Formats: sequence, C-alpha cells, structure tokens
Amino acid sequence: MWGLHPVLVELPAGRHKLCLCGDSDSFPACDDSRRGVCSRAVTVDLPEDGRLLLCACGKSSRGHLCDGSHGYSRKVPHGR
Repeated sequence: MWGLHPVLVELPAGRHKLCLCGDSDSFPACDDSRRGVCSRAVTVDLPEDGRLLLCACGKSSRGHLCDGSHGYSRKVPHGR
C-alpha cells in the first residue's frame, strides 16, 4: 500500500481497472500481480478525462475514492 496519503491519478475517458492493493507494477492500473486473488481492484467508467483521488488508508466511506477522513485530501496539490 502507499501509506495514509491519498493518491491523485489522471486518467483518460473509458473503463479502468484500478489497483487498490499496492502490488501493481502499472499503478494505477491493476495488472493482476496477485494472479486473480486481488479482491481490492475496482473497475471505474469515466465519461471524460479526469482526476481521481484514490483512498490509500482504507477509511473512506466512498470506497476507492478519498473522502478526506484523515484530512489529507485538502493537502494534495492539484498540479501533480
């Protein structure tokens, strides 16, 4: 895993399988490094290019998206 800080990712429009276990060599995409055992991967459909703030602490009430439970989402620079 990446620690407690959320991870800001920029993705093109389309369907994406996102890694939430931290083992993928092609983060943020899930590359099935765990050979199908990874139950933490999620699939998201983005209607347009955009940014997602992925939860890395596991405390978010929004699943894979950071909801600011640790207050870190306010500190992530948007230009990264």
